[in-house]
Amino acid sequence: MKSTLRFAMVWLANLLPIYFASAYYPMNYTLGNASISPFKAALFSGFLLTLAGRIAKDVLPKWGIKTNGRYKKFAVYWLVNSAAIWLIARFAFVTGFGISAYTWAIVLGFVATLAQWLIRQIFKKLKMI
Repeated sequence: MKSTLRFAMVWLANLLPIYFASAYYPMNYTLGNASISPFKAALFSGFLLTLAGRIAKDVLPKWGIKTNGRYKKFAVYWLVNSAAIWLIARFAFVTGFGISAYTWAIVLGFVATLAQWLIRQIFKKLKMI
């Protein structure tokens, strides 16, 4: 139950930056296409970003990438989130989420990582980790 709630909270933390990026910077981020509504595109893209982070949590130690320390963990997940956002946007015809340049994936990756860090702090406060 706790893991499902944590996943849902991180999903929400990922969905909001994607949605607001599209709302505030429509020339750089787009949501929706002929097949997918903007809201569904935000839901699906947020889900994929959450899934990418969850997979990275399992895969990175197996690849020998250690995330010891607060700053190193933030930097590694910033890179993971930026790469995931770029990949999600490359498949805009499926996901409904697009970006104008890879640099915007880096910016949104930072914001998403910050949102995930804030959620993690809440989990720590509530002793859910």
